[in-house]
Amino acid sequence: MDYYSNYTKCCRRCGSELAPGAQYCRKCGLAVGPVHSYTQGEYIDCRIVGSIVFLTQQQAARGGRVRFRFAGTGDYADIHIEPGIASGTDKTICREYTDRYGVPNRELRHIKVIIEPQNKPHTGRPYGDRVYHNAYGDGAHSGAGMSGVASESRVWTAPAKPKKTGRKVRPVLLVILAVILLSCAAPWFREVKTAFVTQTFRERISIPETEVPVPSAEEVVPTVIPSAAPAIISEKPDVSAIPYYEDRFYINNLEEPLLFDVVALYKGISAFETEIKLKNTANEADLRLLINAIKYDCPELFQAAFDKKYTFWNTGGRITSVSVPYSMSKTTYDSRLAQCSALIAQLREDTTGFSAQEREQYVYDYFTNTVSYSTTTAQCGNASGAIVDKSAKCDGISLAMKWAMEAVGIPAIVLSGKDEGDPVGHAWNCVKINGSYCDVDLTNDLIREERSMKLYSAYNVKRDWISRLYPLSDDIVSYYRLPESSGMHNSYHVVNGSFVYSGDDIESAVHRLLDESLWRDGTGVIQFEDDADFSFFLYDGDVFFETWFYDNGYWGSYSLTVLHEYRTVGFRLNIN
Repeated sequence: MDYYSNYTKCCRRCGSELAPGAQYCRKCGLAVGPVHSYTQGEYIDCRIVGSIVFLTQQQAARGGRVRFRFAGTGDYADIHIEPGIASGTDKTICREYTDRYGVPNRELRHIKVIIEPQNKPHTGRPYGDRVYHNAYGDGAHSGAGMSGVASESRVWTAPAKPKKTGRKVRPVLLVILAVILLSCAAPWFREVKTAFVTQTFRERISIPETEVPVPSAEEVVPTVIPSAAPAIISEKPDVSAIPYYEDRFYINNLEEPLLFDVVALYKGISAFETEIKLKNTANEADLRLLINAIKYDCPELFQAAFDKKYTFWNTGGRITSVSVPYSMSKTTYDSRLAQCSALIAQLREDTTGFSAQEREQYVYDYFTNTVSYSTTTAQCGNASGAIVDKSAKCDGISLAMKWAMEAVGIPAIVLSGKDEGDPVGHAWNCVKINGSYCDVDLTNDLIREERSMKLYSAYNVKRDWISRLYPLSDDIVSYYRLPESSGMHNSYHVVNGSFVYSGDDIESAVHRLLDESLWRDGTGVIQFEDDADFSFFLYDGDVFFETWFYDNGYWGSYSLTVLHEYRTVGFRLNIN
């Protein structure tokens, strides 16, 4: 693409776009002279950028001022909206700025006004589709390829003043008057109510109106009532049978009576028992908690087919025994367990002396480099599928990650969730790094044909970075209070300086990352905090790359790998 093909000539006084060959500005009447300098004369070359501003029907009807942010910058501007403006109306505004070389520039924004339908639901960002939202979630615009439209953020609209139709009683005065009346009547009402209740009570149970003497302190003798059964439970659950018990989040958050049943289930599944006897403390709802706790907390019990139906027997609403289905024989399990244990021990040995961040990334890189995504292999849903078969889906990968994290001394939790209407859902991990919790999703970086590079798009991120796409399942949020994961300070891109915060200068960030990629293999990754900045980069990213090639005197090409769900872009340079 020609670098100057995105530029046009605009009036220096008012910023309006000039028609080709025009001798004067159609808006302000300024004469256009023959000077053709880039920064001098009656007109100036402006880069054209397409933008969108979203309005509700009420805002479009009353008009006013709309403030929006220039995507890719920290600059704001106001535009005037005429009352009753139609959807699709084009507005034009200029942004004057000084680039990093100190040269004054002007940017011409073609802004399309979009009026949203009444009560339009928030659609979110579906997997695989490019839907550009403004920064505050007010509607969406769909596009395709690099020709999408960057969304702008509506911040404030000045409302029209309502007309006064007459004198109205202020609600505050009515409230004050009611409080005064109630405070005056309260003592009388309390006295009447007490007398009425006392009289009615005496009439019903025929108590004579005699005063009951109050005993003195010397006459009061403490009375001890023996209990029918001792309240002390001498027996304690034998949790030593469960490895890494202190790091098993779901099991540790169960009530103590249920721990007896968890231990019984763990021992029974380990021994391949066909009918596991329980302590008769759990009901049907508790049994669901127990099964999920072992499923998420015990990746080494991969012989149990938790995705199939299990049978239980109860007496008086209490579960007495349960039969768990198995996906393999004990011989097969012992063989696969030995292979899993050997790999886990090798990872622990390889990371000896590493920091917590180094241990986590070593395990992360091992699995993402060796495991491919699959939903068809026999053991794809458990940890042995990822470790032994090197082929698994998200839950098998998350269980393998938890197993390895515990072995290298990092607490880890398996999380799961799914969007409404999604029958499959997703699973990922929550890990504790340097005293704080953060979420990590290995599945997005697994080996696959359509992705040529690792993006670290959901590596040590805040909870809603993933859960906004996959809301946590009811089995988790209804019974457990998860540790808070709200910061991005441990994120791969924040730590490595490739995270673009809202309001950062995108061009400077891209050029810096391109410079740094020359010291590696010409590859790099950039992640955006804001939807509008991400959309702006997809729309205008060609200019950033081409100016970098031009400024450095390079010839070549580049390719992009885009992951829309996590606003992440990977690039690869090919310099001739």
